[in-house]
Amino acid sequence: MESEDCAWLDIEALIQDAAEELQEGELLHDEHFSLYEAMSAVEIGDPKLDAGMCTTSESSSIREVVPAANLSSSDALAVADRLFAAEATWHQGSNLAQTVLTCLYILQPGSSEGHLVLDAMCKATHATCIAVRDLVLAGNVCEDEDFVLHTFGMQVDLGLRDADVSALAALSLAEEALEALQQQAKGKSSAGIATGQAILQEHVAGFLARVRFRRALLKGFQRIQKSTKQDQDFAKKQFIAALQELEHMRGSSHPRPQDAVGFSPDVNRRLMAPVPPRTVIFLTSQQTWDHYAKLLQHLLLVGDIAKVSSYEELKAFLMDFSRHSCSGIPRSALHLAISGKVTRPGEPLGPWLPRKPMLCAALRMPSTSLPCADAALFIDQACLAVAGWCQDMCLNRARQRRRHRRTVEDWAHLWDHAANADTSPEFQAWMAEHGWQWQMKGSDPQGPCGCWVEKECASMLLQHLQLGFELDVYAPEEYCMLFWYCDFLHGVIEVNAQDLLKAMPPLGFKPPQNPTGKAVKKKPEACKKNASMGASLEHALRTEAQTAGVERLVCQAQMRLAAGLLASGQLPPYPAPFNSEAQRFEQRFGFLHRLHRPEPLAFDQYARSVDISTCTAESILLSACEGFHEARRVLTMLLRLAGEDNRPEHRSDHLQALLRISSQNMVAVKVLHDAAKAQKTATDAAAAASTGGSDGRSEKDTKSGSQLNAAQDEPERSGQKAGSGERASQGKEATGPEWSVQYDFTHHPHYPVLRLKHAALPKK
Repeated sequence: MESEDCAWLDIEALIQDAAEELQEGELLHDEHFSLYEAMSAVEIGDPKLDAGMCTTSESSSIREVVPAANLSSSDALAVADRLFAAEATWHQGSNLAQTVLTCLYILQPGSSEGHLVLDAMCKATHATCIAVRDLVLAGNVCEDEDFVLHTFGMQVDLGLRDADVSALAALSLAEEALEALQQQAKGKSSAGIATGQAILQEHVAGFLARVRFRRALLKGFQRIQKSTKQDQDFAKKQFIAALQELEHMRGSSHPRPQDAVGFSPDVNRRLMAPVPPRTVIFLTSQQTWDHYAKLLQHLLLVGDIAKVSSYEELKAFLMDFSRHSCSGIPRSALHLAISGKVTRPGEPLGPWLPRKPMLCAALRMPSTSLPCADAALFIDQACLAVAGWCQDMCLNRARQRRRHRRTVEDWAHLWDHAANADTSPEFQAWMAEHGWQWQMKGSDPQGPCGCWVEKECASMLLQHLQLGFELDVYAPEEYCMLFWYCDFLHGVIEVNAQDLLKAMPPLGFKPPQNPTGKAVKKKPEACKKNASMGASLEHALRTEAQTAGVERLVCQAQMRLAAGLLASGQLPPYPAPFNSEAQRFEQRFGFLHRLHRPEPLAFDQYARSVDISTCTAESILLSACEGFHEARRVLTMLLRLAGEDNRPEHRSDHLQALLRISSQNMVAVKVLHDAAKAQKTATDAAAAASTGGSDGRSEKDTKSGSQLNAAQDEPERSGQKAGSGERASQGKEATGPEWSVQYDFTHHPHYPVLRLKHAALPKK
């Protein structure tokens, strides 16, 4: 390195001085240095960082695709099952480019033309992916954690919609060929169909089931995106047929579909984002069939929307549907059916749509001629609020809880519109004419409209709080305040439902006379329909009030149980120095202060309600036991009535779960109460014994000199009593909390069962 033109200088001391002057995060560089260019230079050529790098495995995998005509019967079955696994993996949150579109037979349609069945399966899979993607886009309820719609610039419909033969036509041809092969090959080991490839007889039934499944699934997805009752019923029939074929597919699964030819995991890697894509692991065969079975069952639930004809039925249907925690595809289909976006001009609106006729029927108002302009404006705003609530119920559970919190202001504005309608003279005159028995209470402007809004808003808030139990948001020490507020919201629902039930006009009320003095005539069919709708509404309100009342009893008992556990030391106190109890209360319920009705509650009200400073742990636990006993009594009565009235099955299941919870908690609380009572008795006895020993020693200290011999024995007796005091103290520690407690939400997602376990005694 020596040269006449260069001179080497020692700059170690200079660099050392500069390093000592540098602060944390600073970098020594010249003015032309670029961190971005430096990092780009590091990325280039690294397969894990350079997304544009072409690897040898990618090009070789594309060249090595086996023509479908050369596949054996087993290999073709493996490709078909691998396609099902890829599609199911896409449904569960992966992207198309790393799942379905890794199949070279789909990316290169010409490579599958030599195999009639496999070509039809590839076309049908591609068409189903297009239908599912269109459905999810139109449904508008899925987020990135639910479903990945991004295709990274790939044309999803490339080579399919311009094909000469559609997917359904190709499936029909394949089904006819397989059926002919099945009939002609009786008694033979193998046979060939028209295109020349060999299919073993043992695989014919499996291929036939897969072709029929694909056709039924594709037809169902195409028709479920339409809004008429006929389309919903047809889609439901197709999903039932697909579910039947799925059982045949389970028995004919390929043993190793992961070894199928024609798949390249890295074929689309250059189209992905610069961030290295994560490795996608396809579902196993068993997981794939289970996924399709669950998907079809949830899609069948969506088809039941055609049975809904009133707001009460729609509300119950959405509440029951959301409890199933469906994937994004059924939720998108349901919201598309409820929103009415795909209703074509001239088609009749489905009776399940939350529109003006449905909400007018829920309030016993005529949809054709509303009493006043304020009432009309209120109904329009109520339609918007209910439509937003329906969309919220179609979101995933975490997003649903967040949206409930964000829509509080919408319900506050709706209550203002309801108050304007209730206080308008025209509306009050209309109520008097049509048999309403509503009495305005002093300065309170709330009438039937405001009462309905308060009831629905309380129901929405209750869902928000209860979803926190499902999502495991709350800590056990928060259960007391949560059940306290749930008790209040159940009370709001119960009171408002009863008020509406009492104020509504009787079912036999005759319509008012017109100005000419002649009664307004209606067709007998219309009268029967109105009477039936009125009876259904009264039944729904009565059921809602009963359910809210019994759940209120359960909440009160759960609140007392939580307070008793806190008082007995079974639950730890709030951890300091972090959130205090008042701060947690504000975090959970502070957003409710944006509402007028239900009236928001403050922490001071909660603190006064659950003040247990003057109560003992056993008295609180005894009160909780009595509360569960009362809830069990009412639940038994409601279940008997539900059996007589043929109530919906999901409501009976709900009541049965509450009955099991009340019964088991009553036993657990009784055990804790007896343990607390025994511990208190032992503590009192130990305290009394200690007090008695002290008095005895003071008496002995006052003995006279003539009793010296007895006084000399005092130290020994005092030692004995001291030893007995230590044993009493040890016994008190051993009889500390004898049980460890744990909340279990197995029976119901919102109401726990208290599980008891013997606590380990301290080692000596």
